[in-house]
Amino acid sequence: QDIDRTGLSSAISLWKDLSGSGNHGHPVNSPSYNENGFNGMASVNFERSEEDYFDINETLVTQKSFSIFIVLKSLDENNQALIGKHTSSGGNEVLMGWWEGGWYSNLNEDLYTLTGSPFSISDMTIFQHEIINSGSNSYSTMKINGIVQRLDHKFENETVPTSGSGRKWVIGQDWDHSRRGVKVTDEFNGVMSEIILLEGNISES
Repeated sequence: QDIDRTGLSSAISLWKDLSGSGNHGHPVNSPSYNENGFNGMASVNFERSEEDYFDINETLVTQKSFSIFIVLKSLDENNQALIGKHTSSGGNEVLMGWWEGGWYSNLNEDLYTLTGSPFSISDMTIFQHEIINSGSNSYSTMKINGIVQRLDHKFENETVPTSGSGRKWVIGQDWDHSRRGVKVTDEFNGVMSEIILLEGNISES
């Protein structure tokens, strides 16, 4: 089981990284464990009203090419972040999720949003996003439920940050600037049952 709980309660103390790399998810506020979250799968519940999310670390991604897979279902179609990495001041370095009715990817504030997909964040979804580095550019391919939605979108002169500086990688929210500093926004509101991250260009194999 990749979830550590507090005794027999649903409170999560750690979302464990099973790869052995030590990239564990540390709960902030009160994301909870549900043994039968959806489709009979154990899952993690996120509540927007509680500003639930997970901190990981600053060095989750060490290569400029990586793929992320997330099994999820949201309770609504409001703007929601799935996974991201930010600067100390809340600027977007890498951010993926749902924005204004479409799936999106943001790399160093270069944003594209995919509208018109037959799949919504409120459906039971297998979200897959691959970013491949090629010199000074990066190329993004998005799949939803195994079906390509956007192929080789070019982020010109943008690469995935691997320095380990700035804020920690987070699951389930987006840091944003505000007059009072940096605040939690675009919280995920639903369930996730699995997250897989693979580094390198998996298309080569």
